[in-house]
Amino acid sequence: MLGKTEQIIRKNVKLIMRSRASALIIVLGPLFLILLLGLAFNTSDPYRITVGVYASNYSNLTEGMLTRLTSAGFDVARYPLGDACIDSVKTDESNVCIVFPAQFEISDDTMAEIQLHVDYSEINLVYHVVDVLSSQVSAQSQEIGAALAEDLLTRLSVVDAEVSKRVPTIVEVVAANDAIAQKTDEIFKSLNSIDLQINTANIRFGGIQEDLQQLKEITANTILEAKFLIDAIDTGLVGLSGNKSNLQNKLDMSDATFDSYDIRLKNVVYSLDTLMTNLSQEIQFAQSKLDNAMATRNIAVARLDEIKTGLTTTIDRLNQIQVGMSNIKTTVASFEVKNAERIVSPLTTRIVPLTSRKTHFNYLFPTLLVLVVMITSVLLGSTLVMSEKKSRAYFRNQITPTPDSVFLMATFLTTVVVVAIQALIYLIISSFFFDVALFGSISVTLGIVLITSSLFALLGILLGTLYKSEETAILAGITLSSIMLLFSSSILPLESMHPILKVLANWNPFVLGVNLLKEALFFDFGLSLLVGSLFTLFTYAAILFIVTLSVQRWLRLHTLVYYHKLPNKTGKMRLELLGLLEREGSILRRFFFKAQPVPDVELAPEVTLDPVEKSLLSDADEIPAKDATTTARETRKEISEERKLEIESELRRLKRELEKLG
Repeated sequence: MLGKTEQIIRKNVKLIMRSRASALIIVLGPLFLILLLGLAFNTSDPYRITVGVYASNYSNLTEGMLTRLTSAGFDVARYPLGDACIDSVKTDESNVCIVFPAQFEISDDTMAEIQLHVDYSEINLVYHVVDVLSSQVSAQSQEIGAALAEDLLTRLSVVDAEVSKRVPTIVEVVAANDAIAQKTDEIFKSLNSIDLQINTANIRFGGIQEDLQQLKEITANTILEAKFLIDAIDTGLVGLSGNKSNLQNKLDMSDATFDSYDIRLKNVVYSLDTLMTNLSQEIQFAQSKLDNAMATRNIAVARLDEIKTGLTTTIDRLNQIQVGMSNIKTTVASFEVKNAERIVSPLTTRIVPLTSRKTHFNYLFPTLLVLVVMITSVLLGSTLVMSEKKSRAYFRNQITPTPDSVFLMATFLTTVVVVAIQALIYLIISSFFFDVALFGSISVTLGIVLITSSLFALLGILLGTLYKSEETAILAGITLSSIMLLFSSSILPLESMHPILKVLANWNPFVLGVNLLKEALFFDFGLSLLVGSLFTLFTYAAILFIVTLSVQRWLRLHTLVYYHKLPNKTGKMRLELLGLLEREGSILRRFFFKAQPVPDVELAPEVTLDPVEKSLLSDADEIPAKDATTTARETRKEISEERKLEIESELRRLKRELEKLG
């Protein structure tokens, strides 16, 4: 049992190693893949994140934030417009766009809010980017908060020093005010004790007025009486003799009148003397009070002078306190941030998604679609070519005058149509069952799918053309697909790669296809905005088409000898074919590349050739050396008579076709 198993294993190993291409793919394929992955991801450096930045005014705070990001290893790209910065995230030029406010400063009036525009479709990177940038903003915010707190503490220390300096002055002012209050109270008591009242009862100001009025009347009457008497005397002098008795009567009356006036006048004089005596006493008493008041006033003036001096000192000290309070006010007022929340968290961030939040399937949809298209196109294209190679009509198809471009185009269209149908089914199911928004950009999406499937279909056809066995072609297709998948953002972000490999990975057809679908589905980009990436994919497809067509033309001649085993018992048919190729070489050049001269070929010992055969072999400069050697080796195998007849028929047909062309 073990022996048979060992023999089968040896047989399998021989089968694998018989084809050099298969052996290289099996052995070197994984090594090459591991080498590339090691070069790309063998690093512990943080992700190389590109940050787009827009600010209408780059203040010191903004520049400090950008310097911090640069020091942290971020690639900072400044944009002149906010929309250009946001579009850079949509086109994968930047991983995040930071928009600073117009007045980016720490104050109570404005909020220092930083907007982070991110693309949530980058599932394996966006949360890391948000976390890292938020931590950077938080660190910057903590530094600013610490600086504000330190500034506040410094100002508080200045206030404390100023208050400590002015406290003794305030104590002195309080003591001085107490002294002033005490002296003021003493002055109040002294002034309150002054008696300035005068007793006017003894003065009889009303009686004085009456007496003076009587004196005035008596005097006036006396004067009138005197005048009347004089007039009477004058008159009496005229009639002195006759009126003596009358005159005597009038004199008697005048004496009586004067006596009454004299009595009244004496009474008035007595009253005035009494009044003057009382008035003199009152004046002396008032003078005494005024002297006391003057003494009290002098004391009050002295006390007031002391109060004035104290008030002057107090005013000086109050001026010092005012200066100190002004310094404190200036110190406090110059601290612009008085909001506790601004001090604790001076910077805030706001996450602005470029698209509305979707499910993880929606975000993975472009990657899954391109992955399905890539694997299906590569494997189907290589499988169709290998099936054609293994068919019995392959040799007959190769010797027909049909151009190679026709075969290539037919295989290409078959692959693209099948993949397009499969992708259309995938799109319909995703749209109806998983709410993937496709109808707004269905034409652009289908165009991207077609050009992407065309590229990968040509890649699969090229692999099927290059390799002999179907297994090797499929293995090569899976290896290339794995490389393109691994060198994308599907597993690890491209930002984790070495910068050079990241640049190369950005030109990865798989990455280009995924980015095109994201831009079309999530951001509604039209064809005018996608023309750059579409042109790149079209260029790739055109290059693959030319290379595949060239390889097929080169292998067409090689296939006539290599894939179909010719009889070699006598070497007759092989030499007939060689002779035919030698005679019709100019015609064959129209279908194949120009063949290189062939050196002498040493045949195996089992093959015996006559001089004519050797001459044909030595002169056949239209057959590649490898093909001739292969033919000589393969002609040693025996085939059935039926196979001989089939090959002879094919050779005659080839000759007729060549004669028609010639």
